[in-house]
Amino acid sequence: MISFRVALLVTIALYQIASDDFWSQCRCCATAEQETVAEKDEVKRKTKSAVEIALRKVAGVEQQLQERNGQCDKVDLLNITFDERRWKQEALLTVQVANLMTSLWRSRGKDGNPIAANDVLLYHYVRSIVLFSPSVFGSVICFDNYLYKNYTRFCPFAFRDPELNKSVHVIDIVADNEGYDYTTDKNAVWWHKPKNKALGFRPKSITSYYEVRYNLTHTQKLKKKVFPHVTFEDGAWTRPYFDCFGGKVWMVTYLAPFYNETDDFLGVVSIDVVLSDIDINQCDERESSGSDEGDGNGLGYASGNLVEFMGTHLCKKSTECHAIKNQGLKRGSYICTCKRGFYFPDSQASVKVFNGTLIELEHDRHLRGDPNSYDEDFECIPCSVGCDECVDDRPCVYSSNIYIRLTLFALNALVICVAVVFAVYVCIHWKERLIVSYFEPTTLRCIARPWLRHIGFVLVYGSLALKTWRVALIFRVRSAQKLALSDGVLLRRLGLLVLLYSAYLSVWSAMAPPDIEVVRTSDDLKYTRCVENWFNFTIVFAGDIAVLIWGMWLCYKIRNAPAAYNESKYISWAIYNAMFVTSFLMVVRITTKRTTNPDMMYALDFVLIHMDCSTVLILMFIHKFLLLRQMQRSVNNTVPSNNNNILVPDDEIVVKRMPPNQEDLLIKENQVLKDEMRRLSEKLAVLQSRLMTDDNHPIDNITSGRRQSAFTIPTTDTRKDLKDKRLSLQLPPSQLPNCERDKEKFPQNLTPEVIENQCVSFSPQELNPASSSSSSLHSVSGKRREVSQQNLTP
Repeated sequence: MISFRVALLVTIALYQIASDDFWSQCRCCATAEQETVAEKDEVKRKTKSAVEIALRKVAGVEQQLQERNGQCDKVDLLNITFDERRWKQEALLTVQVANLMTSLWRSRGKDGNPIAANDVLLYHYVRSIVLFSPSVFGSVICFDNYLYKNYTRFCPFAFRDPELNKSVHVIDIVADNEGYDYTTDKNAVWWHKPKNKALGFRPKSITSYYEVRYNLTHTQKLKKKVFPHVTFEDGAWTRPYFDCFGGKVWMVTYLAPFYNETDDFLGVVSIDVVLSDIDINQCDERESSGSDEGDGNGLGYASGNLVEFMGTHLCKKSTECHAIKNQGLKRGSYICTCKRGFYFPDSQASVKVFNGTLIELEHDRHLRGDPNSYDEDFECIPCSVGCDECVDDRPCVYSSNIYIRLTLFALNALVICVAVVFAVYVCIHWKERLIVSYFEPTTLRCIARPWLRHIGFVLVYGSLALKTWRVALIFRVRSAQKLALSDGVLLRRLGLLVLLYSAYLSVWSAMAPPDIEVVRTSDDLKYTRCVENWFNFTIVFAGDIAVLIWGMWLCYKIRNAPAAYNESKYISWAIYNAMFVTSFLMVVRITTKRTTNPDMMYALDFVLIHMDCSTVLILMFIHKFLLLRQMQRSVNNTVPSNNNNILVPDDEIVVKRMPPNQEDLLIKENQVLKDEMRRLSEKLAVLQSRLMTDDNHPIDNITSGRRQSAFTIPTTDTRKDLKDKRLSLQLPPSQLPNCERDKEKFPQNLTPEVIENQCVSFSPQELNPASSSSSSLHSVSGKRREVSQQNLTP
């Protein structure tokens, strides 16, 4: 049942959406919203236009007064209205006085006239209103024609007279101006508007009850009275106008009507609020501006600025407006200062601002088509690229030296080309033993550089250190057993080093990637670079320096080890060079971190790359290429051509292919093998002597020196074949036995056959090892294998 209801509701909803009425309503809503936005924009445009016209009129009146020495002949109205809530307290006072006049007019004095019909009393009323607030310029209580006593018109006026140091001056404007008729004068804007409004409505009435005193003990009976009562909304505000006949100031007036005993219009009470002392704020509205915000009911409404003029300034886009206080109702009461990232055109000016009054005048000339400088002047100049603030066109960002960079770039390109040539050359000669026996720096860039730098470092110098480690192990082994240190073993260890580096770099890239920082050179010029933090020092000291120290220690251990082609020597030089360069440049980077510049950093990177990488390439390959070339020339000079029928043994070809300066190296290696054989023979002689002593051998009288210098090793248990199966070992000539010399030293009971069996014969070549040729390497090696395979049974 529930599923059926859901399906029915979905069907109805889809039908409604698919209907034309639904989409037409949507279109109507969208159209209404667009029309509302358009209307708001139109209202804003008209309001701004009216405000600009009003400002120009204010400026025109001011200019007219200057040209006519303060004389004027009419009242100028502004076609705008202000938010009068800021003066509501003054207006409420006017309402109270108007209601008081209505009440007093209905009360009669002893002479039968209304109590309010008293000239002195009315003079004091208007004076008290003026003194209510400093912003009040004047106040009047004016009666309509023939409604006050026997006067045609009566209008007491109190105002702050500028000629009397702004003291309150009270006059009757009718008598003071020779019968001035404000009821017909068009310039009396303060009279016509409230009168017309009062004639158009009946005020509300309120009821009051009185008990008037007759004497000390009697009062009048309770009497009911009904009075017309005006409110704030019943009064009227005039538009801002320039009072040409009063104080010659800009003002706005609030007027409240009062009534006679028949509830007919009797006159008005006014209060004039001066505008000339209120600043015009033409700058844009800021969020922090609160000088004109009220509490909603008008009470306590600040009156410091006229916010209705906001946004009418003429500052250019490169400048920003700042209002000038205490300028009064004056257009152009602002200055235009350069925005952040711009600087004033005249760097020698004492005050680096544009005057708003001057900008307004030039704009007026621009509108009239007169010669002006509005379009060309009053603009600030953008700072140089990268500058946040500036006072002139000096650069803030370090400008790279293109010539230095191009030179270093050319050298880099040259080295890269040489490296490519090396790679091609190695590929061509990859089968040569000389080549095969060796192995061969935004946020993304900041991450990539340490990866390339340190992974490349561990590949190069880790390989060299591992090669040196293998040489050190082989050199220190005293046995003839071959060590299982193949290239695969070294590659696995190198992979472990790379894995450690990669793990550290991966954790760093994921958890603490580098940032881009803006630093300054010693000349206070800015540039960007990657942040160097604890990671850089950790990977250098715990990784690179550790690998180099280990490599230096290995180089020290094999400093005396002979090696073919002087490989160990060049490896040691490369590691020492890397250690010196890395340490030196690290110290330079730390000491010049705050004073360096991009060119210096670029040069340091250049030195680091080429002292590390280029030097390694030179040390590892140049001498090999030279040796390879020399060997090829030697082969071409010594190996017969294909047309020659002379056959050359392979061993001789091998010897002839070796350069002459390498023969000494082979002789040294032969000597090492001979020394090892000599030590082995001495140990075997000691063993033979002990075995012969244990078996009561008949030659116990022979001296230990002779027994250690001449002996035979039978290869079977049968002693009769001792003469045929014996091994001659190489010993120094001084220790070789001599049968003729030592016959008398044998015991007398020995037969000649036994003595002969104890003698060992040596060939002249074996007696003089130094006279062996370069081919003795093969013979010695053969003897070494023969000794290791013999059955050493006594």
